[in-house]
This record gives sequence, structure tokens and C-alpha cells, in this order.
Amino acid sequence: MGQKEKLLAHARKKFGSKPEYPWADEPEYAVLRHADSGKWYALLMRLPAKRLGIEGTVLDVVNLKADPMVILSLLDHPSALPGYHMNKTHWITIILNGRFPDKELLSLLESSHALTRKSKHSLK
Repeated sequence: MGQKEKLLAHARKKFGSKPEYPWADEPEYAVLRHADSGKWYALLMRLPAKRLGIEGTVLDVVNLKADPMVILSLLDHPSALPGYHMNKTHWITIILNGRFPDKELLSLLESSHALTRKSKHSLK
């Protein structure tokens, strides 16, 4: 099972999330959302490598929200990039090529879910 499938299986098991495919013109782009608020916590894409400024053909990637200090510590890894098409301070892009440790990837998914959860202060 590849990293994309592992992420989707973990999201389903841990959070009950199923991928949504909201863009007809990008059928391989999937969003994982919170059931209650609809807020995204992960965006999976299939991109030409050149869009990320790297060599290669097409890559599966995931965008996840993370603590800015965590992002800075991860950017030394060759499979971790500043958030593609997102706020680069708060989002990170991970290339799903098997080189980024699965355990750390799933931990980032869980952290992204927690960071994007609706705060208790905003509930009325």
C-alpha cells in the first residue's frame, strides 16, 4: 500500500473521513474535511514535479496544516516542501514517494486535523 492509500485509510479509521473530489477538472485532487465544520485538514494532489520546482514527472503530494516550528524543522527533508498553493507558514507539502517516514506522516495528518478543528471559543 502506498503512502496516499495509507493516509486515506488512517483518516477513515481515525476520523471517519472519506475523500471528497470537489473539482471535475482535477479528478485526482482529494480533500479530507471535518464532518462537523467542513473545514479541510488535508488536500491530496497529483502534480507535475516542475510545479514544485523539482525534477521528475508527476508526483502525489499532500498539504497538511502544521505548527510553523514543526514546518521549519521538516523542510530539511527532501520530501517536505513549503505548502503548495497554501499559506507557507502554516501548511506543508509532503511528497508521497515513500521517502518520508510513514509514522511521521500519519502524525502530521493527526496534527493537521487537530489544528483545523473548530475551536471551543468559536462555538455559540
